[in-house]
Amino acid sequence: TLGDGVVVGPVFFVAGFINLKKLSPEEYEIIKEWLETPLDFEKIKNKAEKFVALFSDNDRWVYVSDAKIFEEKLGAETIIIQNRGHFTEDDGQETLPELLSLFGIIKNKV
Repeated sequence: TLGDGVVVGPVFFVAGFINLKKLSPEEYEIIKEWLETPLDFEKIKNKAEKFVALFSDNDRWVYVSDAKIFEEKLGAETIIIQNRGHFTEDDGQETLPELLSLFGIIKNKV
């Protein structure tokens, strides 16, 4: 938890979620704390200069439609990348050049 008046630089979400799909009971138990904890979006929104959320159009866990929630609730810039799964090595992802590019763009603006 960040203290009052503390604002951080850009926050990047990669495969960030509000809802998840296809969870077995065992998987739900592992992640239920995150799913069942209410989020105070107004408080969160005021804690960062900028939010950027990256989604894949074929993520097996995260609904790409959650991008709209990030946009509406946090004012996030959302980027939907084609065919990257959940951005893991199992999905063939060892690097995420789109994210590295964003770091460079943000750095130059600060």
